[in-house]
Amino acid sequence: MTIEQARKEAQKLLGYIAVGRNPAAEKKQKALQSTTLKQAFDDFITVRKNLKDRTLYDYQRLMKVAFTDWQGKAMLDIDKDMVAKRHSKIGTERGEAYANLAMRFLRALFNFAIAQYEDGSGNAIFRENPVIRLTQTRAWYRVDRRQTVIKPHQLAPWYQAFLSLKQDSASKQSALVADYLFFLLFTGLRRQEAATLQWSDIDLDDRSFTLTDTKNREPLTLPLTDFTSSLLESRNAATDSKYVFAGDGRAGYLIEPRRQVQND
Repeated sequence: MTIEQARKEAQKLLGYIAVGRNPAAEKKQKALQSTTLKQAFDDFITVRKNLKDRTLYDYQRLMKVAFTDWQGKAMLDIDKDMVAKRHSKIGTERGEAYANLAMRFLRALFNFAIAQYEDGSGNAIFRENPVIRLTQTRAWYRVDRRQTVIKPHQLAPWYQAFLSLKQDSASKQSALVADYLFFLLFTGLRRQEAATLQWSDIDLDDRSFTLTDTKNREPLTLPLTDFTSSLLESRNAATDSKYVFAGDGRAGYLIEPRRQVQND
């Protein structure tokens, strides 16, 4: 830029200021108005520092599966009609529960953007969450709770099936999976909570165990019954892993044992 060009640019900016405009704020606003869904997501996970690994994985999966073609799209260009159509499309292709999950995630991203991005005057760049269309039109899918429970008359064959799994000599993993499933049954833990238990969380002398990574992030100590205490003592003698239910994968702990469950 020459001196003469710089002088003209300065005069133009002074003119803007004289009529009450803020060139710096306008430049910032223009940049924020082009914020893409991917940029907002990156900022979202940066601000939300305490997201659990599983939650972060689920969010990243939703971005990749449900909104892969929207990642480079400016959020201001995502309108209510697009949201309604995408919700219907996901429901048809991947299931109604997944469609609702994807849109709840998108709603959270827009709510974050509304609170996070402001112009130079402190006004929100994004004024409305387009996912509100699903509420306004009552378009959310009604997804009933799962009713897949073990009924009283099924307990005996279920128990025998997993005893057979525990006694399967063809695979050392079978006994591990059986112990894992028994532990879930007798403690009521979430699958991930049980799978990631470490021996440092177990006190066999006190006959108790502690969950350090609960949903509300508060440690919780629970007692062990005679059955679960005996199960853990046997498991402790059979492994040198730091995890109670050790796995062969990179994570170190048991990942969803679908093959054994389906075969059983």
